[in-house]
Amino acid sequence: MFLNLPKRIQNKVRGFLLAKGPESIKRLIWNAEFGKGRWDNLDETHGDCLYPYLEQYVNGGSLLDLGCGTGNTGHELAAHAYHDYTGVDISDVAIEKARKKSGVEGRSGKNRYSVCDISNYEPTRQYDVILFRDSIYYIGGPKLQGTLERYSKFLNHGGVFIVRLWSGKGSYASMVDFLEANFEIVDKSVFGPSETVVLVFRQVGAFSEMDNNVKLQMLKLLSYCRANEWAGYDPYDALNSNLFSSLPFLNSRWPRLILTQGLKRSPVNVRGLLGVPKTQNPKALGLFLSAFTKFSETDVPDRNQLIHEMIERLQGLRSRGIDYSCWGYSFPWQMRKGVVPAGTPNLVCTTFVANALLDAYDLTGDARCLSMATSAAEYILNELYWSEGDTQSFSYPLPGLRIQVYNANFLAASLLCRVGRLTGEEKFMGPALAATRCAVARQKRDGSWEYGGGPKQRWIDNFHTGFNLGALRAIGFYAQTSEFDDSLRRGFQFYRAHFIREDGAAKYFHNRTYPIDAHAVAQSVITLTEFQDMDPTSLPIADKVIEWAMNHMWDQRGFFYYRVLRAATIRTSYMRWTQAWMLLALATRLAESNRAAARALNGESPALVSNLSGGPGHD
Repeated sequence: MFLNLPKRIQNKVRGFLLAKGPESIKRLIWNAEFGKGRWDNLDETHGDCLYPYLEQYVNGGSLLDLGCGTGNTGHELAAHAYHDYTGVDISDVAIEKARKKSGVEGRSGKNRYSVCDISNYEPTRQYDVILFRDSIYYIGGPKLQGTLERYSKFLNHGGVFIVRLWSGKGSYASMVDFLEANFEIVDKSVFGPSETVVLVFRQVGAFSEMDNNVKLQMLKLLSYCRANEWAGYDPYDALNSNLFSSLPFLNSRWPRLILTQGLKRSPVNVRGLLGVPKTQNPKALGLFLSAFTKFSETDVPDRNQLIHEMIERLQGLRSRGIDYSCWGYSFPWQMRKGVVPAGTPNLVCTTFVANALLDAYDLTGDARCLSMATSAAEYILNELYWSEGDTQSFSYPLPGLRIQVYNANFLAASLLCRVGRLTGEEKFMGPALAATRCAVARQKRDGSWEYGGGPKQRWIDNFHTGFNLGALRAIGFYAQTSEFDDSLRRGFQFYRAHFIREDGAAKYFHNRTYPIDAHAVAQSVITLTEFQDMDPTSLPIADKVIEWAMNHMWDQRGFFYYRVLRAATIRTSYMRWTQAWMLLALATRLAESNRAAARALNGESPALVSNLSGGPGHD
């Protein structure tokens, strides 16, 4: 390529083109060199000074090798030292050789490769170590800091860059100086006559940039909810309007249905004009309590006081005239044959409050919480469980209704399993597993579940699918069974493929984009965070969902909007449906970051693990 040019000039031209030339020229040069065997002398580098550092800092986690060449690192690094490896190189000739090496070493399942220019490669997930092994030279000087800043966003908490430089002398010394001046140096060693340098570092101040944003949003939202004393409007609270007492002729089925749907769909909130009060909804308070248990005391110093106060509120809001601890909504609602009064207990409200109490029990040991949750499980088992032929299920939304609603079945079963595990009461396990098997049997071949078994319950939506997955995972955990693992895997694959748009927008339905609903946004963040062990791209995608919501659904007064439609945004603030859910989602995401940081500080393996904290995803 550089015929008749002196060797020194050839190297200068080559270096310039590889650092600053167009991608096509870079690939042409590298392919020619790898194809003609220029780098064959580096095919075996066992015992390289780099490997002990990789073993120490990857520590069983994930490794991104930028400029991997023919893949020495991916087949020479001890197999036990990493969970997964991604090698990136601009040369398809080199990548083909790397893939063959991995196959020979039996590592094809652990090692993945991509042909791309490392100057503009865009990872799809986060890593514990990002490695430049004698490749950082080829990123042009002015681009170096920006490139490293961009890649730093794809490091896990505690994650680091590792750079190996053939020499720290001469022209390479300025690069070492640059890295030491602009980044936090974690480790540095120099080896041999050539002064080969291994640098371990991370970006100063960027270690928790995303976490700081999430924490800031969470604390603003917490302040908003606290200032409103945890009370607010609800999409379905129309029947709390004093119109029905002032104008009795309106108090019939059709006016009630019309007003409920009208207020729910209205882009303007007129509840104040119609005499609809703000209320404390037990479901919202349960979500708040679960969120509080995920707070760190560093982030929220009065966390324990918040938990205590919320337990007291939930204890006082139990449904009246019932022998069990159970809860219902803070508004009446219209059914086909009549109105269900406010406070009437139902399965979903009761299960998520009981799970929140168990979250508090796990953290504080408060015996009242276990007692109330056990009583709630007794209510579900004794009053809502039914069996007919080969069908076992739970009644929802009211006792006596015998139509399967799959998320209700999973949520009820998961609570029974959790209480059974905590109390040792075997009576909870059998019915829970029987109902679970019936609901799992209704899963479609593509991994999805319709809402229920009734003729008008055939839709597939984001958050009910998320409830199914979170509860099913909890059932497997508390019942200590792997029976449902395949169903769980297929369900998450469907969820991941159908409910998150490329830009981070969380879809309500599986087959269309709008509406984009804050409830679905929150569930997407929770599900992606909890199931990160099934898909290592989940956490970056969860962050994308949060970023989209902040850009399109956040009000600077400290709350999230209800819905984004194709042509408009409904900016109403709903305490249960939106704010409580989003607070739990942000707390869930931040708690995972705090756990990852703690694992890194303790020197534990950062490899992905199951994120089952207390219970299932909450309705």
